[in-house]
Amino acid sequence: MHKPEYLSCEKAASLSVGLATVAQVLYAIMKPPLPSLDIPANSSPTLLVYGGSSATEAVGAPITHIVDCLGNEESATFCSKILAPAGGHYHSIKVPVPEPFKRLRPEESVVATTALGYTMFGERFEFPGVAELPADPVMEEFAKKWVLVGEKLVQTGQIQPHPVEIRGGGLVGVLEGLREIRTQGPRGKKIVYSQE
Repeated sequence: MHKPEYLSCEKAASLSVGLATVAQVLYAIMKPPLPSLDIPANSSPTLLVYGGSSATEAVGAPITHIVDCLGNEESATFCSKILAPAGGHYHSIKVPVPEPFKRLRPEESVVATTALGYTMFGERFEFPGVAELPADPVMEEFAKKWVLVGEKLVQTGQIQPHPVEIRGGGLVGVLEGLREIRTQGPRGKKIVYSQE
């Protein structure tokens, strides 16, 4: 994607992984039509993006689609209870789909998926001792389409980055940031490390 002039390099850098994940989960896996600048949005399913800090859900319709950004036992159990009784689509951003969700919501009307963003590159990936992912030409083709749509949405300001905190320290700083995240560090913002 081309960086729009109104975004700093740091803010643009903060969009990449999140934007790809959103595209993959919402549009390649859950399959509503791709967003468009020309066509008004249709009515869409009720979607909950669960990140662990949700205290209350107040919606006027049953929750039929859930994206679980934690993918652990606690979040999967919570999500299994709030997915509509008639079923729906649950997606965990961690591989594999957590066992508690599969155990608590085994109905045929419930779809449980997971995916790794790496597959959008169209290459084979191996995580020694964990998983091997074959090349996925379907996901690669989706990524090529999404880049064009996503770029327009960013260029027109319809997609905006989270607040960004810029830190120094380069790759050494990144290691410190990872330690901070593991201990319930920064929330509601992206941390970008400068190489300078």
